[in-house]
Amino acid sequence: CWFVFPLHGVGGRVKASRYGVVARRRGRVAMIDHRQRIAAMALGRDEDIDIARAALWIAQEEYPSIDVDDYLLRFDDLAAKAQRFIGTEGAPAERIARLNRFVFEEEGFSGDRDDYYDPRNSYLNDVLDRRKGIPISLGVVYCELAQRLH
Repeated sequence: CWFVFPLHGVGGRVKASRYGVVARRRGRVAMIDHRQRIAAMALGRDEDIDIARAALWIAQEEYPSIDVDDYLLRFDDLAAKAQRFIGTEGAPAERIARLNRFVFEEEGFSGDRDDYYDPRNSYLNDVLDRRKGIPISLGVVYCELAQRLH
């Protein structure tokens, strides 16, 4: 899914996909920073919004050097592990219960009971690393895993 649009402050034309944003101006090509990537994604269709990627771009505000693709691969690895744990048999409610067990017991994701307001609870990279978060960041982890299951 590609779309092209002018972007304030960049000049020229911008071409965006779920994998990044490229600005072309006077024959030069430049990657656009994470804030502009989020803005570009927000202009697309709702079904094309990649929540995990956007959350990781937000995390780049605090951690500019994180490798977004590496963290997305970690989601893929976790989902493969979850798929083996959950299996393909059973009613939807049973499979959801197994996913809950996988995420919150096997993998140890939980709310941060010691310091709810710790900013690391909001950055998706930290949530994946620490296995602690707040409800919204844990919800992103849960939904991303669920979407990757067969």
